[in-house]
Amino acid sequence: MLSDREKEVIKLSTEAVRKSAGPDTFQVTEFEQFNHLDHNFYQKWTEQASAWDFQWLVDIESPTINAREGVRTAIRVLIDANREHSCAIWHFKPKWHVRLLSVLFRMGPLKVAECETLFNDDTCVVTTLARDQGDLFHPPEIITHAVKAKSFEELYELHRLHVTEHLSGQSDRAIKPINSLEDVFSMQALMDLQKKRHLHNNHFLAIEQLPKSIQHDPDKRAAALAFAKQLYSEKTSVSSPDEAVVQTPLEHTTIATSVNDSALSSVISQLGLSDSDVIRTVIDQHPQPAWVLASAANRMMQDWQQLHRSLRDRYVPVITPLFVQGDDLAERVANLELLSRYNYEVEMEMSDDCGFMTADPQAVLAASEQVDHQQAVNKLLREQLTLDKAELQEEIGYALEGLLTELGDAPDADNCRNMVHDGRIKHSGAWQGWVLNWVLKHHREAAMRFSKTDLSTDYRVTSPDKFPASTAGDMAIVLLPVKHAWQVPALIHSEVVETMGSAAFCALARHWQERHQAIIIGIDNCTIEWHVGKPPKTLKEALQLAILHDALAPSMLGQPGIDVWQYALSLLGRKRWCLWESPC
Repeated sequence: MLSDREKEVIKLSTEAVRKSAGPDTFQVTEFEQFNHLDHNFYQKWTEQASAWDFQWLVDIESPTINAREGVRTAIRVLIDANREHSCAIWHFKPKWHVRLLSVLFRMGPLKVAECETLFNDDTCVVTTLARDQGDLFHPPEIITHAVKAKSFEELYELHRLHVTEHLSGQSDRAIKPINSLEDVFSMQALMDLQKKRHLHNNHFLAIEQLPKSIQHDPDKRAAALAFAKQLYSEKTSVSSPDEAVVQTPLEHTTIATSVNDSALSSVISQLGLSDSDVIRTVIDQHPQPAWVLASAANRMMQDWQQLHRSLRDRYVPVITPLFVQGDDLAERVANLELLSRYNYEVEMEMSDDCGFMTADPQAVLAASEQVDHQQAVNKLLREQLTLDKAELQEEIGYALEGLLTELGDAPDADNCRNMVHDGRIKHSGAWQGWVLNWVLKHHREAAMRFSKTDLSTDYRVTSPDKFPASTAGDMAIVLLPVKHAWQVPALIHSEVVETMGSAAFCALARHWQERHQAIIIGIDNCTIEWHVGKPPKTLKEALQLAILHDALAPSMLGQPGIDVWQYALSLLGRKRWCLWESPC
């Protein structure tokens, strides 16, 4: 019923969940030390909650979550005046090296607010902006509703409806009051224990992490659960969620082999690598194998350039970090393969009434040949830039605050709002163009410094300062059996592709390669990086490109201190593009 590849995915998934199932601890913290977080986000939601009689109780953090998931975040806890409901606010900003792992751990959106209510029967209702983690992550005692809300008022109204539904028809059920900080910690500890027990009882299988082919097939779901139970029975040392979880080596499916490709063997020899530094691996539903070469952070670009020149039209080299567990290169590459998922689902509308879904790279590439990239871009921009007047007014408010912070000056707020009201500014793209013109007219000298600034440096796959060592194995250069770099997203998954679907994204990448000589040189789970031979030279073209980049990767330009007008100026003559999108 299950293929060998599907069994390997289940093994890795259950192992990852098992490792995340240890007990979590919480402690009071000082918010001022979290300089990397968006303080404006916390302040905005705190003020909105205060308008509904919520009081800021405490800021806490979890040392165990910080260590396990590579993030350090403050969780702000607020309590309503009746001591019945709590509100939690937090901002996830993962460290760069956790991006590869974030698909498995599903850390959710960057910025989250949620309401929680505990009852006397130890059940809990949660209404959250975070993407739902799947049925198996949520025990029956925790009733979780993932919603879309643009304000605390909307979130709180939805939460109270969910609480009323939970109380309906249950005469013995009542809300458990929150009278102290100890009650907050007790509530978190109870929910944590319930989640761990539920995962334990389900053999650490999280269906939502498995390929769609398993999720949507009842027979395969049953087979997956049976297989997870078999794996679980072999982990005899794990008998309860309250005990320490034993971490065993991850399984892998790649094949270490001597290189039988003469041209590749010659280049490998020139690079000073041995057979132990080269792994042959198979891509799902692709007739030819890929090769993965060990490299080092201090020489990866030189290695990439030599491979790019020597193996042109035979393989496309692409750089990716190898910060995954494993005792040797073969095991680390195997874990990387299953984490990044060469085989993934693609969704793209081919027409108004015809859908296209596939996990076959060849089918993705064939579909991309039929895509009009401009139509796909127009569709994306309509979806991302079309806001109602209230949303546009809110965006303008944030932009004016940013201008005051950056330049000490901003256009008249009332005039800007009037332009929205009378229709002179109809969408976000028009506003971004107007802001750029205003900045250049009134603060050109100060603004043009951004034309010499690379605002994407922190997200680049190839930034050497991200890597703590310079020994072979820090990096991998994957040689993909395709002819063109724009085809890479059809074989290796990245969150950047999700916004428009991989077939449409490949068509756009092909256009960029033809127009700008933009070659994909790096990729990981959240990032795609290009070397650009012909970057934009005019402000108009740079602004259009910046707006499109923002639509494709809103998480990157959503970081504090990066506005679209700044990013547009930074693209002038810039020979390196990098898009990063959070796994949400």
